[in-house]
Amino acid sequence: MINIEKSHMRMGKNEFVSKCQFADINKNETEFLFKEIFEARIYLQNHLTLNSDAVVFDIGANIGVFSFFVFTYCKDARVFAFEPIPEIFEVLKANARQLNWNIELFNAAVSDSAKNLEFTYYPKSSLQSSCYANIDKNRKLLKASALYQQKELGLSVNNYLLDKLIESKLESNKVTCLSVTISEIIKECRVENIDLLKIDVEGSECDVIQGVKSEDWNKIKQVVVEIDNNKNIALIDDVLSQHGFRTKKQYYKPLLGTTVCMLYASKRQSLN
Repeated sequence: MINIEKSHMRMGKNEFVSKCQFADINKNETEFLFKEIFEARIYLQNHLTLNSDAVVFDIGANIGVFSFFVFTYCKDARVFAFEPIPEIFEVLKANARQLNWNIELFNAAVSDSAKNLEFTYYPKSSLQSSCYANIDKNRKLLKASALYQQKELGLSVNNYLLDKLIESKLESNKVTCLSVTISEIIKECRVENIDLLKIDVEGSECDVIQGVKSEDWNKIKQVVVEIDNNKNIALIDDVLSQHGFRTKKQYYKPLLGTTVCMLYASKRQSLN
């Protein structure tokens, strides 16, 4: 039996909460998340849409900004949010309670089977926490994002100070986390359809996809995946195509020059 934490109260139709009221771990990460999710709408591009009663799986929920986005625009949504790192999960849970979300919370990773996974947790860069941590890749991602932000603000860059800051953000510790599969949750929670499967799991994308049984792909209507490995793009695109999805790859400006891209998938005729 899977342990699920729930918050059942609903947000008001037009309710919106300022970023300053959002519980977080690192203010700069929260600012980044609000910009990419609310302003750039990174998870709902290329004609991906959500109805007011959408069922959404938020895999790699972090502190819950995407779940918040869903509830802001979909007043009757049902969200399943997954976050494996206990410290981050506590903040996610605090936001769900404070903002009265109708959400089902899982303090678990999503993978290809139920097991224990060892994560590298970066308290000062929580978005990069992963069971496939790559320190060199993480340095490049942090630097690309920082340089983009400095350019947008018209500021000069002190590379020495920037490198020192990046190293401080990559201090880490190990955390063991339980994993579940998508199909396990579909069965346990009697999920009949998933309007959007959102995956942002720092290198574990293929594991998540492999945890979907063949018979459950018919329940999934749209998929969006942040992918940070070129090999994973081809593997995931192949699986989605086999199950009737049209796909489109797109790079995100703040991370240009890295291997990170977004993959959008829908069973509609086209994403163009």
